[in-house]
Amino acid sequence: MKLLIILFLITSHILHAGDTKEKLAILDFTNSSKDVMFNNNNSDERVLLSLEETLYVKLLGHFRVVERHKMETLEKEMRLGHDGYLKERDIIHLGEMSGAKYVITGSITEYAYESRSHRGTYDVYTTVETHRMTVIFKIIDIKSSELIYGDQILVEEKYRISPNLHTTETDLARKLGRAAAEKIKESIDKFMAKRSEMGDQKSFALKVTTDPTNAMLFIDDAFKGQTPITLMLKSGKHQMKISMPGYLDLDVPINHLKKDEFNLTLHKDER
Repeated sequence: MKLLIILFLITSHILHAGDTKEKLAILDFTNSSKDVMFNNNNSDERVLLSLEETLYVKLLGHFRVVERHKMETLEKEMRLGHDGYLKERDIIHLGEMSGAKYVITGSITEYAYESRSHRGTYDVYTTVETHRMTVIFKIIDIKSSELIYGDQILVEEKYRISPNLHTTETDLARKLGRAAAEKIKESIDKFMAKRSEMGDQKSFALKVTTDPTNAMLFIDDAFKGQTPITLMLKSGKHQMKISMPGYLDLDVPINHLKKDEFNLTLHKDER
């Protein structure tokens, strides 16, 4: 494994010596919704694979993206020693091995499916399927282990199915994955544009923990990730919102000159 990593790093350095863009590694996305997609137990894998492959191409304009097959090899090696499950520190370690400055990963958190059929000309039935999917993603700085950007995107795709259209579930899964990658790319485009505008403006590290954990954190109405979390913000005043199903929302003003670390307790919504 050590020889593989050394060869990988040498090759990457030679190929990209003249490229000034920062290096990004795409790690596997997962389906944490526990919903069966397209009524097929393997369809979520096709959606995720399509998402990752499309994202690789879409992000080349902003980053030097580590080649997919190289990341798959490194990730497979690490998973063998971790019972197939990667923790946060494993994600950081993978990024270090790849030589990347950042890693991006995420998961499908919600999936819903609706199907409606109607009879058309010559009694031919056409079915319209609507697939809705929520994806959370995050970009992590390898050196500092801090979240530099995260977002929650909603994908809704409608597909028309009829006897004259030979569309398979595999085709639909790939289309849904590509649509999700396009949404993620659009979100990152906006972040990169804002990042460029900020230029050399000072920033600070905001650390937030909650009880219970895994609450959704929004800064100035933009989703940033789930607690516990540390992220970089532009200096100044901001509005933080903490949200979790079954609990009351928390709205907290932020002024980093007074406080940049929050330990918050959520209260159940008894209404």
